[in-house]
Amino acid sequence: WGVAANDTILLLAEQLGGHVQVPGAIVADVATPASQDVAQPYMLMSAVSSDAMSADKASSRWLGRVSENTRISAAVIDLLVDHHDRKLSNVMVTEQGEVSLVDPDSVFGAKSSAYRSSFFPGERLGYSSQMTSAKDLPWQARDLIDALTSATVAEIQGTYGISAEQALGMQQRAKLVQDHGLTSAIARHVATLKTKRDTSRD
Repeated sequence: WGVAANDTILLLAEQLGGHVQVPGAIVADVATPASQDVAQPYMLMSAVSSDAMSADKASSRWLGRVSENTRISAAVIDLLVDHHDRKLSNVMVTEQGEVSLVDPDSVFGAKSSAYRSSFFPGERLGYSSQMTSAKDLPWQARDLIDALTSATVAEIQGTYGISAEQALGMQQRAKLVQDHGLTSAIARHVATLKTKRDTSRD
């Protein structure tokens, strides 16, 4: 499921204008000492920039260079796919502020408890713009939200390679953004989750 989830996130990132990077992923059989040389399936992701490091280890200067559009795009993605594990250690960042999203398997309620996405307001990489209406979104995000709310569940399912239940959830969260703006949509969604705190930068 991790590869399929990564493909969904990659497509969303492309539709949002490519402000966020998402490494490609495949499943391959890999033999390890722990498996006693018996090949086991593992998800392998393509390498991110050699200059990138985990955001929980990056300096405040590096994190401060992440653009507002990148922060908004990542927040939209994490809301739409209901990402439960977007803590700082699952974000790669370069000195120039370029961002790559890794660890795609904790989506669509895959975990019972959740970290607030690091890109949500108030978090270390959270956006700061006023997002009180869907009209406040960058145009690519507005177009994406409009497309998701006007599509059928079957169309969303086919486009993103997800189940009908997941497609319906994505559409419902897009509708929250359309009706209440991104910030309120995030708050309403987070209120339904059992959240835990990312202490990696405390």
